[in-house]
Amino acid sequence: MSALFRVIITVARLSGFLSLTLLLGPLQFLVLAILPRFGHVIPMLYHRGLIWMLGVTIRRHGAVPPAGALLASNHVSWFDIVAIGAQMPVSFIAKHEVKTWPLFGQLANLQRTIYIKRARGRHTLDNRDTMKERLVTGDRLVLFAEGTTGNGARAQPFKSALFSSVQRVDEAGPDIVVHPLTISYTALGGRVMTQAERDQYAWLGDAALVPHLLFTLGSPPFTVDIVFHDALPANIMHDRKAIARRAQESVDTALVALTGGEMPQTVVSDAPVPADAKLDAAPESR
Repeated sequence: MSALFRVIITVARLSGFLSLTLLLGPLQFLVLAILPRFGHVIPMLYHRGLIWMLGVTIRRHGAVPPAGALLASNHVSWFDIVAIGAQMPVSFIAKHEVKTWPLFGQLANLQRTIYIKRARGRHTLDNRDTMKERLVTGDRLVLFAEGTTGNGARAQPFKSALFSSVQRVDEAGPDIVVHPLTISYTALGGRVMTQAERDQYAWLGDAALVPHLLFTLGSPPFTVDIVFHDALPANIMHDRKAIARRAQESVDTALVALTGGEMPQTVVSDAPVPADAKLDAAPESR
């Protein structure tokens, strides 16, 4: 791709991104105010529109988790939210600072993001209670359990603190399931990405958002694999550290396979995709 063509396609896609945002953002605000039960529809359409615009291919492995599940995922890029959000009705769990970001904070609000403060004490209890309440009422939540972004080669240690929202303290507690989720940037132009290329798609550390956004918008078509793993076994749900460790192991195993050009070993359920996830016939294709 020549430098001039990349500039042209970046400008065109940026214009499309802003136009789609300005069209659907205010509409989603009205839907949440008037018909909140349909608040998942526009975010899915928005994310799928962005995927189509960028020519991205999403390969989905495994069955979409049920409503009320906590999805414990690795985190590579801001585009993770687009790729995952296009698959099913879902809200995300983000650090409190995201709420103040220009434009992206407003977009997060429109997807009913839960903002968490990392300080210990009362904030931790509030985070736990808010997450539990949302899960019990049937929301799917995505927790980027590493607490930061990585380069997609291996899973970083999953933080156990917020798994307290799904930890069973007694048999009378709510039965909330946890599904590990793996996201991997795997192919570029029909060939397996090198690690150096995956590093470019990873939004690492203190890297500025706008340059990374423009890089992704100007990218040639790439492929993202999303693996929905089976629910973690009930016999570890009393121990948040065991939950974090088992989820991390599942994600790490899938990442090693995917970055090596192999398909992950998953048990694919025969259960149909939930009705609330069906907005088109083939959500896994670009």
